[in-house]
Amino acid sequence: VNAIGCETSYGRNLKVLAETTLNIRRALECGELEKAGDEAETAIRVGVSSDEISAVQIEYRNRHAYNLIKDALERGGIQGTLGNLDFGSVETSKLEHAIEVSESVQDIIVVLKAITESAKFVLKVRFLLRKQQWQTLDTTFAEISYNLGGILELCHKELSIVIDEINDRKVNAQLLSGLEEGAITGSIGALQLMTINTDALSHAIASSEKGNLSPNTSQTLQTAKLILRLRQCINRDMWEAVKVD
Repeated sequence: VNAIGCETSYGRNLKVLAETTLNIRRALECGELEKAGDEAETAIRVGVSSDEISAVQIEYRNRHAYNLIKDALERGGIQGTLGNLDFGSVETSKLEHAIEVSESVQDIIVVLKAITESAKFVLKVRFLLRKQQWQTLDTTFAEISYNLGGILELCHKELSIVIDEINDRKVNAQLLSGLEEGAITGSIGALQLMTINTDALSHAIASSEKGNLSPNTSQTLQTAKLILRLRQCINRDMWEAVKVD
């Protein structure tokens, strides 16, 4: 108020600042960060600010972005079972938007930065899954040595499903390659037994027994074991053992 009793512009601004600060503190005391953040955003937008209000705005923006990413990571991941995944369940738009919001935060805190980096990796995986680009997926995981230690645990379940599927497909491909390589050639009465080779198939079978397998790959494995025994018997000239009921 000036000398003649009129409220000055400075006085009005100080009053607004005090009221805003009080509203923010009350909201924070009640654990309502979103309400406090909205109050801070509105105040700063109309030119009312202080270090305290700015600090609340930064915290609100960081928390808001974090929650957006967390929510997007908890939804939209691949569904289904090993060997029978539902690629239509993969959703990327919400996660992509959440990452954009996070990257717009100027004063980003450590926890938001960590979840954002993990989210970027998950988003890349989801994009590749939708296109079923398995070779690129394999390369993507190989870049982190198939080690999820640097990825937030929140993402591990989704990424582990993808890793299992990649490994299953690789095992199946190795078994099929082993079945083709070193196979018996020729015709009845004129078999080319010199072409028989068991090394590739033996290696493929040994590698396949290190993890979970889909029903399709399990069937391929059983076939591979049968063919391996057949080749081994022929190599040893054990024709009687080759008979199959």
